[in-house]
Amino acid sequence: MKEIKSVAGGTAPGFSYSITSIILFSLLFLATSLHAAPIADAALLERVNNSPTAEDYPGVDALWLLRDVEVTVDTTGAVTTREHILLKLLTRDAAQLAQWTVPYDRTTEQIAVPLARTLFHGEEYPADVKQIADTNAYPGTGWYDTTMVRNIPLPMAVPGAVLEVETLTRRAVPRLPGDLGARIPLQHIYPMLESNISFTVPTEVALKVRFTGNAQPTVHETAAGNQHSYRWQVTKVPAVKMDEAWAPELDELLDSARVSTLTDWSTVTDWYGKLTQGKAVVTPEIQRVADEKTQGCTTGAEKIAALHKAVRELAYVGIEMGGQSDEPHPALQVMLRNYGDCKDKSTLLRALLTAEGIESWYVLVRTTDKGALARELYGPGEFNHVILLAKTPEGDRYLDATDADCPAELLPPLVAGADALIIRGAGELVTLPAPSAEDNHTDIAITATVAPDGTLKGLAKLNYGGHTAVIQRGMLAGVAPENYTAVLGGMLAQRLGQDVQVTDIAVQNLDNPALPLLLQAQFTSSVPPVAGTMRLLYLPSFMYQPNPLRNAPARTLKLQRRMAGSMHMTADITLPDGWRPLNPPAAVQETSAIGSYKDEVKTDGNTLHFTCNMTTSRGTFPITQYPDFQRWASIIALEGRNPLVVVLTK
Repeated sequence: MKEIKSVAGGTAPGFSYSITSIILFSLLFLATSLHAAPIADAALLERVNNSPTAEDYPGVDALWLLRDVEVTVDTTGAVTTREHILLKLLTRDAAQLAQWTVPYDRTTEQIAVPLARTLFHGEEYPADVKQIADTNAYPGTGWYDTTMVRNIPLPMAVPGAVLEVETLTRRAVPRLPGDLGARIPLQHIYPMLESNISFTVPTEVALKVRFTGNAQPTVHETAAGNQHSYRWQVTKVPAVKMDEAWAPELDELLDSARVSTLTDWSTVTDWYGKLTQGKAVVTPEIQRVADEKTQGCTTGAEKIAALHKAVRELAYVGIEMGGQSDEPHPALQVMLRNYGDCKDKSTLLRALLTAEGIESWYVLVRTTDKGALARELYGPGEFNHVILLAKTPEGDRYLDATDADCPAELLPPLVAGADALIIRGAGELVTLPAPSAEDNHTDIAITATVAPDGTLKGLAKLNYGGHTAVIQRGMLAGVAPENYTAVLGGMLAQRLGQDVQVTDIAVQNLDNPALPLLLQAQFTSSVPPVAGTMRLLYLPSFMYQPNPLRNAPARTLKLQRRMAGSMHMTADITLPDGWRPLNPPAAVQETSAIGSYKDEVKTDGNTLHFTCNMTTSRGTFPITQYPDFQRWASIIALEGRNPLVVVLTK
């Protein structure tokens, strides 16, 4: 099921009457043209008629009246999931929710839609079965044409209407024999009045259930014959809170039920080892390409870098569901087709490494945007990404060939620091390495000269490394060199001072992620007079970041910084003879668990030196450190000192 959160809109007051009239007329016309019947279920009619209205939930687009999920496992291991929902639309923006979609894999799953209708003013409007259609989730990618989406357009999608959908999904062959691992959200981006969850399994299956978040319902267990049932209910669940700056990822904030049947990670390791067996075979074609790509390489590190570059430059297509989400394609096929997802690229890289005598293993990763791994709830569903671990004389190295902008020695931002399972031996749970603040650096060197008439001309050189370089490369992807100034000029001008004009920008190493990204900008400005012989010199403020905590309400969520980083700036500004700074800004310094910051203005003859250094820490911080975050954000935002100005006088 796909949920879409829209931005609330509105209408101009002068047109409210005419628009309302048109809407009412359209609804009357639409109602007479659709096949409708009275709601026969008295209990359902009462639930809908007594449900809250938009006045009860101001600013909310939709409201879950009911969400039931029933999972049944038979003795063969086949899993049938029934989902029944009642979703009330409260605003016009919620109408897009009526385009209901259900993803599935046509090779491993069977899907049925016993019920799809809209309930409105005591009437039920069934979906037109002729409009229900299946489409490819990834059209044009031949390997992945088994991944489908069932599209169910529901009629009468107007404020006050209730969408009712029931779906049945059956997977005859379990993903991993004996595995029922799942994370079931008990909370959504819309408030929910009631949700009932049940699992019915053979008596020999031991089901573990753990709840995270504020919801801690009681699990009711019953036994009947050779089946054991686990049921729980949550009611009046508020929408997940997502409006606090530097909050954890959504998956960590949601109340959820985590279900597992496996007893250790070795089962997952054995399963994935067998699933990938024979996929990274070194064929003559693979050997030829490996030898060509590593020609001239004398060390293992050089070979890894060359082969990693060859694979990461292949087109990426991501598949995260169905049978295609687990089993990679053979390495030779990936090479011949010139595209693949993370597991396909890892398989090709593994074959190329093997061809050059470098041993490697698959690594299953739970990317950081999915939150922390539930280490005691074993199952492949905890992971959503695949990389490699290569063995070298210098030590083990993790390799991710998915991101074209990440060199061999750097894991992408959502992979660095993530929890992972090495498919080696009985399996090894690890936390992947993350680059340090100094690795993710921005180094800035500015030289400028002020002429006697107040004209300022300068040159700014920027050096980006680590994840900072990855982000900047993403901004410039597909931008022609002649358009660099148009794309980056405004941002640089804001950082370089007041009324700055960036006249030329040059970029180096854009297509070579193994090297730092270098950017050079020429700029001009002026030092305006204020009184008599005094002028104002606006200092560069590359460290400036808006303060998202300034007007924050009471904090309820822990804080999280997802990337460590550093910025180091020096600005040397040569002044005309006889000019000097009058009362330059005092130095500022702050150090805490969040990071450190220091800036200082000095003079040497007729040269003004401005230095500014900042580092940020990666990690999750308790609410008790909120004051540190507020103070930190205040300093970085230059509050009380924005802009940084030096008064010059003769």
